[in-house]
Amino acid sequence: MRTDEKKYESIISNIDWALIGCAFVLSLVGLIAVYSTTLHTGEPATFVFRQMLALAIGLIFCILIIMVNYQLLLGLSYYIYGIGILLLVSLLFFGTQIRGTRAWFNLGFFYFQPVEITKLIFIIALSTYLSSNWKNIFRLNRLFFPMALLFFNVGLILLQPDFSSAIVYFPIFILMIYFAGANVWHTLHIVLFGVISAGIPLLSTYIKIKHPAFIRTSVGGFFYRGSYDINTALIILFSISVLLLLIWWFIHKLKIKLPLVFIVGIILVLFAGSFSSFVVSRSLKEYQRKRFIVFVAPEIDPLGAGYNIDQSKVAIGSGKFFGKGLFSGSQVGLGFLPEQHTDFIFSSIGEEVGFVGSSFILAIYFLFIWRILVIVKDSKDRGGSLVAIGIAVMFVFYLLINVGMTLGLAPVTGLPLPFLSYGGSAIVSAWVAVGILESIYSRRFTY
Repeated sequence: MRTDEKKYESIISNIDWALIGCAFVLSLVGLIAVYSTTLHTGEPATFVFRQMLALAIGLIFCILIIMVNYQLLLGLSYYIYGIGILLLVSLLFFGTQIRGTRAWFNLGFFYFQPVEITKLIFIIALSTYLSSNWKNIFRLNRLFFPMALLFFNVGLILLQPDFSSAIVYFPIFILMIYFAGANVWHTLHIVLFGVISAGIPLLSTYIKIKHPAFIRTSVGGFFYRGSYDINTALIILFSISVLLLLIWWFIHKLKIKLPLVFIVGIILVLFAGSFSSFVVSRSLKEYQRKRFIVFVAPEIDPLGAGYNIDQSKVAIGSGKFFGKGLFSGSQVGLGFLPEQHTDFIFSSIGEEVGFVGSSFILAIYFLFIWRILVIVKDSKDRGGSLVAIGIAVMFVFYLLINVGMTLGLAPVTGLPLPFLSYGGSAIVSAWVAVGILESIYSRRFTY
């Protein structure tokens, strides 16, 4: 018994309290912001209570996970991954549909969104594989299994359909395999695949809205048809493939060394990405397409998709240097700012506490990310380091996209701001992530 007590005392003494402190301060700020942004609804106490309950559950899970050796999680990662896949499959049959997306389980007193947890499960499973195969991860065939892990998750999430949650997986995957030692060219091929998969449906939407006259031309209409008609797409793809092979042949005749396998790889990525774009296109709702297009050309839909960004900028700008004061924001109080307690909570904060308050919150986030990078560096093994990298990328991506969209610097995706945005599943998963990080850091001296 004394040995166990000493072990737990050692774990507690080695915890990164700065990391936990940052997460706790952000969570408290989130509670205040949720209260402020829901005052006009007449039910602020209900929203705050639910958020506090989620925070309490998250803290309990965080403490329990800290006490569990993260290496045990890595050892069981494939089994846990299977449970995650089962949850995503179950959603398609038993999930509750909200705003056209079947992404929640209705558990009576709250809604549970499994994708928030399956992201962490994916990170752990991918870390297990990469840490076991790091010596040969530069070989292309070693990437087939991790890509299968990725596509199982992303494919099931797109079937819900939930494009916003699916896109988070790609930066996590790319940077994790890169730091594990994957070949740069292989990594770039995967990036190209992602660009094609998401780019084709978004580009076709942009042309349809912004340049409808181009579609009415014979050439324009043919290429636009290729974004949704598989036969036209095959003709375009085969034509591009022949062109690429002719370019390679010409370069080869000039005695310039360019491996044929590189061109073949690009062709395969073009085919795979194009067919994947059909799946992405079916998962994207019209308002989601417009959100991305409005980021490039806000004037396209000023009263629709562009309205959110415009109101967000007005709210942040009106806060000026010191803000209008807590619970005194006009954009927030009058309900002009949409989704102000979830997607645009940073805009609400900017209006009430201004540049100074917003900068303070961002400084806490930067300190939080820096402490995660310290865990990456100090981890005693490659598996723990890769898990910390994956979690760091997840938090950074959330932060950059959410804050960026409130400033009009990124498309509106519906991704929450960690610890601040209202949402039980999001805050629980964020604290679970903190627990995993602390489990890694607190055992950095054990062997």
